[in-house]
Amino acid sequence: MAIFDEDTSDADDETTLLVEETGVIYSGEEAARPRRRKPRTCDRVAIGVAVASLLGFAAVRLAPSTKPATNYAAQTTRQTLQWRATNDYVEKLGVIGADYAWTSEGVQIIDAWRPFQLYLDGHTSGTVVWTLTAADGSTITKYGNGVSHEIQEVGDFVVKGTAMDAQGYVEGYSEGKLLVRYVRREIRDLTQEDRNRYLDALVKMWEIEGVDGRRKYSSKYISSNELLALHGTNSALRDNDHFHNGAGFLAQHLRLDTMVLESVQSIDPRVSTPYWDWTIEMAMVDAGELESPFESPLWTAEWFGSLNYADNPVVVGPHYGLSATEFFDKGFENWAIQDGRWAFAKVRKFKDTDPDRDMYPRNSYGFLRSPWNNNPSPYVTRVNFAYVKDAVDAGLSPAKSWPTCSDLYEFIQPATTAVAFMTHLEDMTVHANIHQCLGGTIFDVDSTQNLLDAFESVNVEGYTSCYQTVSERHMWRMYLSDFPDQCDDPHSDGVLNCQLTCKDLPEDDEQLEKIGAWAVDHYACWNVQGGDSSVTYADQASSDSLRRVGRAICSTTFIKGEHLEASGTTDPSFFIVHPSLARYYQMKRIMALQEPATYVDDWARADHGEGSCLPATGECLLSSSRDQPSEECCAGHYRYSTFFKDKMRTPAAGDTPTNEAVIDSAHPANMGLDNLVFQHLRFDHCEEDFAALLDPHSRNEAPLDGYLYDDQSGPSAPWGVNAQDGHKANWGRPAKPTGATAPWGSNAQDGHKEAWGRAAKPHYPGAEPGSRNGAPPVVDEAAHVQGMLS
Repeated sequence: MAIFDEDTSDADDETTLLVEETGVIYSGEEAARPRRRKPRTCDRVAIGVAVASLLGFAAVRLAPSTKPATNYAAQTTRQTLQWRATNDYVEKLGVIGADYAWTSEGVQIIDAWRPFQLYLDGHTSGTVVWTLTAADGSTITKYGNGVSHEIQEVGDFVVKGTAMDAQGYVEGYSEGKLLVRYVRREIRDLTQEDRNRYLDALVKMWEIEGVDGRRKYSSKYISSNELLALHGTNSALRDNDHFHNGAGFLAQHLRLDTMVLESVQSIDPRVSTPYWDWTIEMAMVDAGELESPFESPLWTAEWFGSLNYADNPVVVGPHYGLSATEFFDKGFENWAIQDGRWAFAKVRKFKDTDPDRDMYPRNSYGFLRSPWNNNPSPYVTRVNFAYVKDAVDAGLSPAKSWPTCSDLYEFIQPATTAVAFMTHLEDMTVHANIHQCLGGTIFDVDSTQNLLDAFESVNVEGYTSCYQTVSERHMWRMYLSDFPDQCDDPHSDGVLNCQLTCKDLPEDDEQLEKIGAWAVDHYACWNVQGGDSSVTYADQASSDSLRRVGRAICSTTFIKGEHLEASGTTDPSFFIVHPSLARYYQMKRIMALQEPATYVDDWARADHGEGSCLPATGECLLSSSRDQPSEECCAGHYRYSTFFKDKMRTPAAGDTPTNEAVIDSAHPANMGLDNLVFQHLRFDHCEEDFAALLDPHSRNEAPLDGYLYDDQSGPSAPWGVNAQDGHKANWGRPAKPTGATAPWGSNAQDGHKEAWGRAAKPHYPGAEPGSRNGAPPVVDEAAHVQGMLS
């Protein structure tokens, strides 16, 4: 049979092939040949399928000819050509998934629901017959070099291309595997049409409640309020945080990301969820291309809505934020999202008559926020601070710790364990300070200064307080304090009287001393006692100073913007943050595929105990007479964990993927239909050589001794470093000044991450600055990784 290119003309030219009932291909120069006819559409399909099926594109038999055989000798030597799938993103950003070991010239990725083109490189004349065979055996046949097609489902296809010359003879062929996937890209790399599709689908989750959305779209739809209840409940239970401060942090937030992906795809199947690479902004600031990392299209009406800058930021000791006076004087509307799709979006508020009022956490004003975040505003709150270089350099701005390329480079290199790495992805200089910059903190200046003065009264040699603005949750979980069940006055004076309460304790009550002692020890910048580690700072402090600290804590006001708290899911920009952490995880695992000693999977060893959530704080973890076993305290952080549906700890449905299943889906060795594919893992804007980290041929000979993240002090304890309270006891060495824990810079003597005086990468013994040591490679990976590759 002959193959015809698409042609609507009736010209009887020499390149037109002949169709014979015998199925024989004749030369265009044949002297004696049958009458030509143009093929019908059905002929073309039949012809293509027949040729495509011949021995996997082996040679098509030539008809007997009266011409000398030597004239067609070239037709008997067929080339193996290279096939290529491309689309507009590939042309702009490069091959999809080139960083994954399972992609190659023979295994290529292309987007679902997006037109793509198939090419046989080097073939310039005639036509090409393509067949794409799905896993179920169904076949798609297309014609032409550069032919366009669109596949509207994820799947794996065997692709075969046969090059035909102008006379219908087989000139060459190619075969490979085409993986059709949803691909994640940096949000600024999306076309305007794709970005608008994503944002338009996402906002529906704020506009349509869950039951209505599932009725209208599909069972995968989930509303913003439902996501808020899920994230808020598991983040703000009294016994512990089951989504943060532990090994489940990454899995639980990737779970939310998957829910959002499936929800927006139920609305618009063309959509894939993007990520935000915030290191780009600071790289542009350092290069002089931007004056502020906030100068981004993200914070415009067309994207996620504008930010709200404080007129007069206040600084009290290490605390930088918005004064409660300015917050209330300007009105709640001023701190809402001002424009765009989410203009003046609100946080769910429970009424006294709501049947689910007591099913989920709420603050004293009835909003589905953390109980310790008594923000009375009905709106999604953003409190932001202009990027002032002098203030940043002085350490007096949330943007002082904006995660940078160098922060990420230093974080991702050392040897680590699974539990430590997944836990510390939450660290300030990795990602948490992004939430700080976008959410913001509001505090009362007078009570905050009174608190710092109280800590100053602890006259113990070597003691310095690094009291943080997350203290309320720690005190609440330790049952050292509480919050009013209900407050009605949303104005300034009312809110200041509706904060953390210590049950109106008298000044000489021993409970105040207990509160002060706990705070003094747990918020010490350096909690290393020298010779006798059993003697704490509180042991050396006077009872009067401890009571003064306790009394000050019980009258302090800290209010948070949404991004910084359990209600963060109400801000739509929340959902472009955590996919970036999946990229970091994939990078680390690719490094470990090359050098297994750099990543020890200890998650299984942490099952059923407290090892999966050591940074967490709560009476459940510390009390010797607790009401629940440690396994329940750390629920949410184990491999087999899912999540709770409400405050009564109702477990998720039985078919809910476990944390381990979520993480396995994100593993860079997973090439299955559930994999998490990124366009690339590059950081071309960074000065650091991230490409070398992922290059299997870029290894130094020196062994990587390194250190484990959970063997360094800074990132672990949420209140400071080297805590001797049973969380990270007996380390016996000074804290490493990473700046990863305290919001103002951690252990630097000046509090501002300055002049640490250490050489580049000292944690790699013998390493040259900027180098990467390597451990001897091993051939085999873990069994479950091999399963993903099979």
